Amino acid sequence: MLEDYVRRKMRRAGYAEVRTPQLLPKELWGRSGHLDKFGEHMFRVDDGELAMALKPMSCPCHVQIFNKGLRSWRELPIRYAEFGACHRNEPSGSLHGIMRTRAFEQDDAHVFCREQDVEGEVACFIALLGEAYRDLGFPDYEVALATRPAARAGDDATWDWSEAKLGDAARRCGLAPQINSGEGAFYGPKLEFALRDRLRRSWQCGTVQLDGVLPQRLEAFYARAPWRRASVLAVAGPGRGRADLERPGRIRRGRVGGVRGCRDPGRRL
Repeated sequence: MLEDYVRRKMRRAGYAEVRTPQLLPKELWGRSGHLDKFGEHMFRVDDGELAMALKPMSCPCHVQIFNKGLRSWRELPIRYAEFGACHRNEPSGSLHGIMRTRAFEQDDAHVFCREQDVEGEVACFIALLGEAYRDLGFPDYEVALATRPAARAGDDATWDWSEAKLGDAARRCGLAPQINSGEGAFYGPKLEFALRDRLRRSWQCGTVQLDGVLPQRLEAFYARAPWRRASVLAVAGPGRGRADLERPGRIRRGRVGGVRGCRDPGRRL
């Protein structure tokens, strides 16, 4: 029922539902930076020929879908949504009922857009999130802006811009986020939305993250106007660009977080 509700909302908001593999090459996680950050919490498979890992999140997968063909600026924003099965090798002491598990299905989505569209896309998601929470009986929620951690990717200029954009979008929606210093993802800042249960305990549920790192690491480009087909076919390598190519901004968002969870998928309950 909850999945059907979210699906209806996302379709109306212009998201295309996708399904990505659970097992992916270890090399992809290395390029994205997730292996360095989360490697010890990833389930790995190595048959002697190709090292693989179960996905702990869907971010690189959605970038790869975007990269399937050369994109035009006219196609943007492109929005993907997925109820993705994820696995994380969490320490046993950190598991907490169905709130923190080793296997779960995540309400996950990504928006690829131009820089000038970032604030509007974030504001639209915040409005959708508030509507969903009210429908589910949570008229009030708390929001925080999680800023750059000490261990991070990207330069300070990118972080300055990303943090400012998220803060501006939140204020545009009438929110006044508190600052969670150093709690951002390694690739970008995030807005965190928390709900309170009957015991007044706070639980983070929704999140929207702004990423200027992963599109660069995984070479995500779109062709900007004017369209010049002959020149845009040769995409530059990592860290380089062309006058007629731009990297998209990537917005990651989750509305309800994990919708299904299994504390230990290898153990009979």
